[in-house]
Amino acid sequence: MSINEDAVKNDSDNNLGDDFDYQPNAEDDAKDDDVDSLDSTSKSEKVCGVKRIADLMVEDIWNLEFRTEDEACQFYNAYSCWHGFVMRKDDVVRDNQGRIISRQLVCNKKGWRNVRYLDLDDRSREAWSLTRTKCPARLRVKLDYGCGIWKVSYFVESHNHDLTPPPICASGSG
Repeated sequence: MSINEDAVKNDSDNNLGDDFDYQPNAEDDAKDDDVDSLDSTSKSEKVCGVKRIADLMVEDIWNLEFRTEDEACQFYNAYSCWHGFVMRKDDVVRDNQGRIISRQLVCNKKGWRNVRYLDLDDRSREAWSLTRTKCPARLRVKLDYGCGIWKVSYFVESHNHDLTPPPICASGSG
């Protein structure tokens, strides 16, 4: 899986669906330049198993594999921007040697604000508005020790709040 970080970070295009490609279940001997060599006219088509984020189906995401945990985070960040939400890193599981073996990525609206911070009498400034909605959207990846590949182990697509249009979210304000 080859990820083009510049395409994810580039606000001026505001078209992440055309700039970010992935290859599901990529074999180790697959060429990384397959995605990079596509010209702009072929990026809207499926070429050698390559799809755009805009064209991903839930089944495609369940079959994704990544070489590193960071690659999975980069993918979900681009996916979240395209779909109109902001992702954040959540739970992590480590093995007995301290290596990360599982990572959960969630919508930034997951959870609730701690109750003890809602009713403070001696505030020095006004409280932030409530933004958490206990959103269920998430992606969990686990390391497969056998082959050293990170695989999607859990995915929830649905949100319980309004989503932001992609051009706005791409600027990080979603």
